[in-house]
Amino acid sequence: PTKDDMQDIFSIYIKGKLVNGDVKELCHVAATALDTKDDYFKSGAQVKSIIEKASLCAIKREIAGDKAGIDIHDVLTIINNL
Repeated sequence: PTKDDMQDIFSIYIKGKLVNGDVKELCHVAATALDTKDDYFKSGAQVKSIIEKASLCAIKREIAGDKAGIDIHDVLTIINNL
């Protein structure tokens, strides 16, 4: 998928999730970051997995007493560790 496609896919999988910040910006930044990984296979399933892992990061952070919701940092952490 293209970067624009990935942004749309991120927005599909983020629906219904608690997001800390602007959803549109998060999807744009995430798609841009994933697009820069030239040697990495990109797919809708991979985007779904990134959102699921970012959700787990957000839950752990909230349990520890920090802010609730997925934020850009969560998503970028997962993408950078691919």
